[in-house]
Amino acid sequence: MIYSFRKLLKDLILLLICFTASFNCFKLSAQNNLHFIGKVIDSTSNQPIPFAVINTFSLKQNTTSNIKGFFSIDLKQKNNLKIEISCVSYASKTVSIDTNKLSDTITIKLQDRFLNIDEVVITATRTEKMLKDVPVLTQVIASAQMQNTGSTNISEIVNSVKPGVDFYNEGRGMTFRMQGLAAKYTLFLIDGERIAGENRDNIDYTRLTSSNIERVEIVQGASSSLYGSNAIGGVVNLITKTPVNPIEANIYSRASKYMEIENGANLGFKAKKLSYFADGSSKFSNGYDKTPSTPDLYTVEPYQCYSVFNKLNYDISEKFQISARASYFSRERFDVTTIPKHPFYTDLTMGLNAKVKYSENIDFTASVYRDLYSSYDVFERRNDSLSKIYSNAQLSTKLISNFKVNSPKFKIKEHISIGSEYLSDEVFAERIEDSIKSTTNYVIFAQDEILIKNNLNLTLGLRSDWHSDYGNSLSPKISFMFKHKKINYRATYAEGFRAPGIKERYYDFDLGFIMIKGNKELVPEKSYYKSISAEYLTSKGNISLNLYNNYLKDMILEQPIPGEYNGYTYKNISNAEISGIDLLARLKFLKKFSITSGYSFTYAIDKETNKMLSGVSKHSATLSIDYFKKWKSQVFGIACSGKIYGTKDFVNMTETGALYDDVFPTYTLWKTSIITKLLNDAIFLNLGIDNLYNYKTIGDIINTDPGRRFFISINISLDKLYKHLKSN
Repeated sequence: MIYSFRKLLKDLILLLICFTASFNCFKLSAQNNLHFIGKVIDSTSNQPIPFAVINTFSLKQNTTSNIKGFFSIDLKQKNNLKIEISCVSYASKTVSIDTNKLSDTITIKLQDRFLNIDEVVITATRTEKMLKDVPVLTQVIASAQMQNTGSTNISEIVNSVKPGVDFYNEGRGMTFRMQGLAAKYTLFLIDGERIAGENRDNIDYTRLTSSNIERVEIVQGASSSLYGSNAIGGVVNLITKTPVNPIEANIYSRASKYMEIENGANLGFKAKKLSYFADGSSKFSNGYDKTPSTPDLYTVEPYQCYSVFNKLNYDISEKFQISARASYFSRERFDVTTIPKHPFYTDLTMGLNAKVKYSENIDFTASVYRDLYSSYDVFERRNDSLSKIYSNAQLSTKLISNFKVNSPKFKIKEHISIGSEYLSDEVFAERIEDSIKSTTNYVIFAQDEILIKNNLNLTLGLRSDWHSDYGNSLSPKISFMFKHKKINYRATYAEGFRAPGIKERYYDFDLGFIMIKGNKELVPEKSYYKSISAEYLTSKGNISLNLYNNYLKDMILEQPIPGEYNGYTYKNISNAEISGIDLLARLKFLKKFSITSGYSFTYAIDKETNKMLSGVSKHSATLSIDYFKKWKSQVFGIACSGKIYGTKDFVNMTETGALYDDVFPTYTLWKTSIITKLLNDAIFLNLGIDNLYNYKTIGDIINTDPGRRFFISINISLDKLYKHLKSN
């Protein structure tokens, strides 16, 4: 009874506040129209959204919605007002308000990011577009979805939620495939910038932690017309976080079996002209061994990682903005062998971006970005002294101009992008000829997006890369999208290329029992990509079907060197054809259940041998089901997800280094967790089980999962906790 009375008293006070605010709003409106009240609600449940951030562009002031979703704004004069509403787990929304016509509280509906069709993405066209309007089919993994998985590494998250995308072990290292193509054919980006540090065609995936990532955008299929070499199979772009609240502060931790522990914290703030975000984390593990017969060779060796990330945005004026980011990462892997040395890896990035808005229809962007990845031997008997054995330094500069043309008479809108780019790639390694090699690439590209009657989009793109070793390469692309009622139809034709890497040309590696030599006569690989897709959109979700074909010419493969025992080199030996079907569905029903599922069929054939490409699964499927129930300021949920990996044909290696064909059988991995959100999302607690059915293999090839293990993760939002305690 006491609790009910207090609740009644609280509601009466809130009602009195809202009544008073409404009365004052009406009074001011009657006098000068200088004040108005708004309310932010969920577009599906119509429930109020507390702590949403309301940014008034022209007034340069921020406010937040209260626990009932209400907010108020004071106006200096009658005019049209533009506001942006943003909140965690919801897609941001921009609204224009005619202050001369205000007569009542304005209700603004935000859409749950689970559906995220109104979310702005940039990867597919290098311009800002709503997801539902992108002419190239794009998948987005939002930060809320990442958090629900209980994983902290992007490779694990992408692997678990997307069929047709596969991270797996190969030669005691992590590798990646998308739409049947190896890692060297997919370009990984952070905020649109390339990632340095290629190792056997792969980057260091342990760098890709989720704590500083707002969302992951995945574009499958050739994207060389925008991103150049290596984008034959697709692009995975990690978009880093930018604060949306005046202040944001989080501490987080995760613990699992084998003493795998991660701790970190981040801090962000957003003022009138300045925003800043910083994140720091540490992660370590005791490792584990699935092959006890070889005690000196661990499956996953003990390691420790540290990372620091900083991002700064400053609006010098309404027409001139700059942003800068810098990060540092280190990983130390402790060998359990008797050899008194172990590897140590570091990465240092720095970038600067400036945008000038000449007018509403013309803007210019310039950027410079540098990424330096290095690996060392740590000599334990020499006071842990370091000896550099590898480094990869990448430098890129870009200048992009955007022009918008609007023809109301013919109902045509046009967005023209013209850009130039300079790329420098330098590699130092003990195992390449002369130890150091470099390449440069000069680029110009253009893209024309034409929108006719708001339902027909035609995008034309062309890129010219002048490579210091291979001269000019042209990459054209044409994309088509037609909207009819609730269905988006898309079609794409694109040509792409991949210049041979420095290692493929200059490798000089000889251990006695195995030898790998580079080939200076290699020529760039070419691809010819075609796809058609249909996407059905509703307020409760979306379903998409994509059919594609990718033909690769002059494919580079490892081949035996005649007369050399276990000697290999690289050759343009093959053509390949990859065809497939991707079916994806995301649905939300009964306001509490959400389901995400997908199936991919991939048929990847080496045209010379008529065999499946190594490491490709014909069939793969994913399924995740979430249930969330809100009770007062708490949310309780259950999340369950799994992935089926089809049979793989792959090339294995004997103890002496000889290669042979092998098969890895179908297997499945499942994860489940109980999720609790307390005090209006201030505390996020996840208790879960990885590898629910305890799937194991004897060896450490393809699947290195050690079996069932429990984990616990917690995230405490200090700013939300303060707001909740203050409001109560």
